[in-house]
Amino acid sequence: KDLTSLQELTIPLPAANLFEPQWSPDASKIAVLVEEATALYPYVYDLKSQKLSKLSAAVNAALGMQYQWSRQSDALILPAVVTASSVNAPATTDAVSAAPAIQQSSGQKSAVRTYQDLLQNSADEAKFSQFATAQLSRVPVDGNQAASKIGEPVLLSSFDVSPDGQLLLVKHLQKPFSYQVPYDAFPTRVDVWDLTGKLVKTLANIPLQDKLPQGFDAVITGPREHSWRDDAPATIVYAEAQDGGDM
Repeated sequence: KDLTSLQELTIPLPAANLFEPQWSPDASKIAVLVEEATALYPYVYDLKSQKLSKLSAAVNAALGMQYQWSRQSDALILPAVVTASSVNAPATTDAVSAAPAIQQSSGQKSAVRTYQDLLQNSADEAKFSQFATAQLSRVPVDGNQAASKIGEPVLLSSFDVSPDGQLLLVKHLQKPFSYQVPYDAFPTRVDVWDLTGKLVKTLANIPLQDKLPQGFDAVITGPREHSWRDDAPATIVYAEAQDGGDM
């Protein structure tokens, strides 16, 4: 709805579940994720031409629905679905693991909360790797250019485009996995990539978060919560506990 003329414009989206609408930085387009029968696809509506376009790259939302506009408003940066063969998918969907469930302890005592729906065996690990592995991609919205891959497929936890649009802050999960905590406590590597996926700098290798002090506000020691400063072209800020992470 135009707040000056009060004219309303209806966007002809499919009758489906819709997620994460986002305006382009120049406010000329709006993107939204549409849940179709087989995958989650981004649609882009151009306000000037009043044209609705479906982009060809399916979004991997296994670790959360996320995508971002390029700073030039000409493309979406998103975690694309990769084929099963690209990530060495398990040969069977049977829940029975082909290997024994082995857990290794360092000998240190730590308080561990009780969680539901954790990984339980190597079959679970293989399925988690299959579904959570995504290919970060740049997908032009005009349809005249093909999508381009950014780096190699990773277990993408999150990503963020720098304010100047030249770099990416990428957080991706690392093995070994744990059967004691959810995936958001798995080892995580925090990198800065350029727009081709080339590593610019590794900011942190965050270890498995299974030895936190008791209390819901307890945090890890060492750098965490990396993010871009909004008032600088490409500057990272992060938090670091000064109390051992003990709330």
